[in-house]
Amino acid sequence: MSCTLLHCFDCDYNTVANKAKKIKETGYDGVQIGPVQYCKEGEENWKLYQPYSFYIGNKLGSYEDLKEMVRVCHEEGLIVVADIVRRHLAGRENGEMEFHEKCDHGIVSNKNLVMNHNGNAWNYSDRWQLINMNAGMPTLNYYNKELWYKCYFPLTDCLLNDIGIDGLRIDQMKHIALPDEGCDLLKELVERYPDKLIYGEAINLNELGNGYKDKYAKYCMLLMSMWEFYYDFDKAMYFVESHDTYHTFGNTRYYSDEERLDKWLLLALRGVNKLYFSRSKTLDENEDKTIFCERMKWINESYR
Repeated sequence: MSCTLLHCFDCDYNTVANKAKKIKETGYDGVQIGPVQYCKEGEENWKLYQPYSFYIGNKLGSYEDLKEMVRVCHEEGLIVVADIVRRHLAGRENGEMEFHEKCDHGIVSNKNLVMNHNGNAWNYSDRWQLINMNAGMPTLNYYNKELWYKCYFPLTDCLLNDIGIDGLRIDQMKHIALPDEGCDLLKELVERYPDKLIYGEAINLNELGNGYKDKYAKYCMLLMSMWEFYYDFDKAMYFVESHDTYHTFGNTRYYSDEERLDKWLLLALRGVNKLYFSRSKTLDENEDKTIFCERMKWINESYR
């Protein structure tokens, strides 16, 4: 049985809680929420991906709001997946590849925990650049286990154990080195939480070659566009549209409601795990007429 999630990207936790019953009634199995970490303020959605620290709380809601949302979703029989940012922290407003002055000083002042002076990657087919250079933001030294045990795992322990979230979306997964490249982070993450739904952003892994989809799929599921393919459907999570393709790149904005639902049906017919992006930050069915419509409900319930 495939898993069907609603991507409530920039919806606040109270909104998701208030819509939980409707989400369940429309045939979704759960929700993916936006990044949970303390981050840059403002309405721009990209600021959610510029965290200052590994503490919970931003414009989407507080720790208490998140915990209540998870409780309500669980009461309705929905699972919750949280987006997390591990590889970088926020950059400066002037574009310098340095950490923002509001970033956790205990992290960014420790030269062993940062590696932001290698420049920006420019060739995404070059594996060394992907895993060792910046990807638009100043990079943390994610190879260092001190960072894991002081920052990464306390956050995920809180989310998965204390709050009871059911899974994680790992941002910039293909920029994280694998065990055969000297980093056991992904391996230890999934070993630490064996019963949780964990998938990583793995778009355009084909450009790397050398079987990198297989290499990453050894540790967690792959989150990718419907136009990509991975032979083991149990190891993949597909989307028609994402916050990047809609907000950042804009290449799916021309999709009509009918086209989005047609593509969603194609994914359903494949029997794959799938994630549907809500264009409404308030889950308002007048702003996004597809998320709770009768055809959506029919697709979700007919092709589980």
